[in-house]
Amino acid sequence: MPTALIPELDQQLDQARDPLATFRDIIARSKTVLAERFNAGDAVEDLVHARSDFIDQVLLRAWQRFMGGAADDASLIAVGGYGRGELHPASDVDVLILVNSIPKDIQAENLEQLVSFLWDIGLEIGHSVRTLAQCVESAIDDVTIVTSLMESRFLAGNENLFRQMKEA
Repeated sequence: MPTALIPELDQQLDQARDPLATFRDIIARSKTVLAERFNAGDAVEDLVHARSDFIDQVLLRAWQRFMGGAADDASLIAVGGYGRGELHPASDVDVLILVNSIPKDIQAENLEQLVSFLWDIGLEIGHSVRTLAQCVESAIDDVTIVTSLMESRFLAGNENLFRQMKEA
């Protein structure tokens, strides 16, 4: 399965002059692995979960690369179908970046670079950056947001912030 490519990604990233190309290559190879498994008759349910697991690992590494220590004030959260651990081949990778306060300066720049990087490596990212208060306000106005947040799962950053959102 594609998660078997993760140790190779880590090794290549340690030596990479061009992390963008490294991520792109591993993602392309994961698509090939999944297509081969599909053609071999693996259950679609297993494959969409395997793709989700693989993308989790890609996002974790990208998050660490761009957010590093600034991650204490933010959480990376999978939402929607991706939050359920189901990621079909043509699906967007839907994420919520939950922040303590509206990002400023370095955090805002890091978040912009992260999202740009995710697009550049070939992920179709659906994302929002919201504070806890903004999540609550949006959920009051839109039942689809409520559902999306109910199906969310923590990926990286401040896990306490994620728990606060789930309790809100």
